[in-house]
Amino acid sequence: EQPGGADNHRSEHQEQIDRLTAAMDQLSDEERLALHMHYLEKSPADAAIPALGVSRSGYYRLLEQARARLASILGVPPNPKPHLKPSPEPSSTPSSKPSSKPSSKEVNR
Repeated sequence: EQPGGADNHRSEHQEQIDRLTAAMDQLSDEERLALHMHYLEKSPADAAIPALGVSRSGYYRLLEQARARLASILGVPPNPKPHLKPSPEPSSTPSSKPSSKPSSKEVNR
């Protein structure tokens, strides 16, 4: 391990926090509140809806808007569905592999 390795890691971590804080400062109050509620509350939608004065769907639209703006400010690609796992590549799905079994049309000929 290099001398000062832990200090360097802390420094990089602090730089990331500073960058995120600066990016969050560029969001609207409503966008910041939506993100805060989503990531820090036990029941984010139930708490955010009255606080923001929006419907449930309005809250989720605002949350997606806030995530997209934050990603843009930070220069990273947005994840359109952060709660879902990415889909497998088409080549790894069983349906995209050629079948060695003849189709029912081929069997009946």
